[in-house]
Amino acid sequence: MLNTFVKALLESDYFENAVISKIRGGTQKFISLGDIRKLEICLPPIEVQESFKEFAYHVNKSKFASHSN
Repeated sequence: MLNTFVKALLESDYFENAVISKIRGGTQKFISLGDIRKLEICLPPIEVQESFKEFAYHVNKSKFASHSN
């Protein structure tokens, strides 16, 4: 599993919604370790992850170039 893919997954709306749906508690919100272990994630083949990594690199490079102008 590539760290670029994992980072994008953890920052995604999908993951946020999956975690929020498991949160319990009134005043102090928490998610149990058991619920974390039950979270389902999509793990594409390494070739797809590599393609995503390349795409993310170019997007970030473009963002940096547009911000430095």
